[in-house]
Amino acid sequence: MHGFINCQEFKLTANRGTVANTDINIMDEIKKEVQEFIETIDEDLTENEIYTLKSWQQEAKTKKQEEVSFKNRVKSIRSRNLIKVTDSICFLEPRNEAETFSVLLRLYEHYRESFKFEPMDYDTHQGIDIIARNKSSTPIADCEYWYIEMKFLLTKDFNHSFANLRWIICWDFNDSVKDGSEMTSTVDNGRKIMKYETNSDGKHCYFLCFPGDQIRIEVIRLKEFIVEELGLTIGRQ
Repeated sequence: MHGFINCQEFKLTANRGTVANTDINIMDEIKKEVQEFIETIDEDLTENEIYTLKSWQQEAKTKKQEEVSFKNRVKSIRSRNLIKVTDSICFLEPRNEAETFSVLLRLYEHYRESFKFEPMDYDTHQGIDIIARNKSSTPIADCEYWYIEMKFLLTKDFNHSFANLRWIICWDFNDSVKDGSEMTSTVDNGRKIMKYETNSDGKHCYFLCFPGDQIRIEVIRLKEFIVEELGLTIGRQ
């Protein structure tokens, strides 16, 4: 952010390079006025959720910013759908990938038997998010491991390779993802076709595959899985 400040009381030095000759009391009053103005900008940016400049984010938030942020988050909580596990256990519908992962972990705690895999490691800093293994009593050192990629909304453009990938877990599909859609890896130009299927229980199933593939990548659409597989409800409190 750049700004310009003008005051008729500024007293320039001989070389006109600074305002060091200005009365210190005037300078203090100007600094106070500027600080208050900057704080109103910070509050407005926070309130409108556009406080995204990295250098600003790394600075300590003012008390007023924290209050505005708190109010906005509480307002968001009250307006979002809830995933109800029991009368006393529920959690919020996710809005991004991190929250989707949180929902997955909490579901796994209560419905471990409904998942075909066991998450072992989670890391968003490099590559694909989760390493998992098939459920097994085999010692961890001797297991075979697979990748699981987390998404909030699954799109046709996939920002990872499909190699070693066995599951994709997302909250929902982007409108571009349909039965028969071609999914393309932006890493190695690998291609898969989205397949919509229905199992023997009438529940929806989704897979990514290509002719000749020996293993299909299963896609778990959590928003649907929660209702169909786990029998839970998603709605307002």
